[in-house]
Amino acid sequence: MKPQLVLAVLLASLSAAAASRTMQPDSMAVFGEPDSVTSPAAALGEAALRARLGTAYPGVTRWDIVPLRPGTSVASAPMTGDLSVFVTRVGVRGAVWVTPRSSMDRSRGELLWYRVAGYGPAAVATRHLARGAVLDPKDGTMASSDLVAAGCSVLDSPAELDGMRTKITFGEGEVICTSAIEARPPVARGDEVTVRYLAGPVVLTARAVAQADGLVGKTVLVRSTGSGDFFRATVSGKAEVRVDE
Repeated sequence: MKPQLVLAVLLASLSAAAASRTMQPDSMAVFGEPDSVTSPAAALGEAALRARLGTAYPGVTRWDIVPLRPGTSVASAPMTGDLSVFVTRVGVRGAVWVTPRSSMDRSRGELLWYRVAGYGPAAVATRHLARGAVLDPKDGTMASSDLVAAGCSVLDSPAELDGMRTKITFGEGEVICTSAIEARPPVARGDEVTVRYLAGPVVLTARAVAQADGLVGKTVLVRSTGSGDFFRATVSGKAEVRVDE
């Protein structure tokens, strides 16, 4: 084989090998994977993050905080020695900015990320609950839940469900947030109510279906179950309205 041809083949082989190495993914550069080696900066950052999380989620009794890689670094040297730590994000993904305490330039440092889960007692749904469902204590049970992932204020007891209704749909086992339920009004849309007609000493009663929610003293539209006529009546109690003649 001619020397020129041998050289060309060798160069082509070296180029292919280099391209192959370039295309191989670097597992150390995949964001979101747990970091098995915890650096002093990561340990210090986790301690600061844990303290902030304890304030934000007082109901948590067990934490699961895992350092993720990689961090975003603009440091000219490894993060060792006396460090300053600033918690920049709290939630299911926590972030901490670490910088040398001796540095006058706070923009130089390392941004560390953590996967966060925090478990504590919370009321969860015992069944599928549609929006507007009337609740009672049997619709909830206490369970250890990820309160950080829930991201809301939770119920301390299923007893708090009594007299409430859902504002959204819940799946079985889902944490019930206090912001997702509301007090059920005395008259709710779709309720069959007693209508009392007051004409002096005479009181007549009939049945109707409420067309909207109503509070005591407020007027609500109802439909007679007998004639099908619509009329307005004043809410006077639970599942009860009145019409003054």
